[in-house]
Amino acid sequence: MKHKIACLAGWVLLGAAFVAYARRAADYERIELGSGRLSVEIAEGGRSARYELDPRQVRVCLEKGRVVRTVLRAAEQELEVGRNLDAQTRIRLAAELERRLRI
Repeated sequence: MKHKIACLAGWVLLGAAFVAYARRAADYERIELGSGRLSVEIAEGGRSARYELDPRQVRVCLEKGRVVRTVLRAAEQELEVGRNLDAQTRIRLAAELERRLRI
């Protein structure tokens, strides 16, 4: 009987891990620049949010500390992007965003 309970508990934990993984696997960020707007859509943990920024006011900031962060700042808004990327890719993302915003 104890073996069956332990086995069932193992399956429940495994199922919970798959649900948690599936929720994170659906996370994404979408960055679009066009029509005088910089749109950033972030889906994380089953929730999504969309941000609209004026590209003329956006500053791309690369913060290097314990973790490399790519942050967009405009007026009173601050938005971190590239959170699912490794440090090197965040650095490349910051450079590419800066380049495209200044074209």
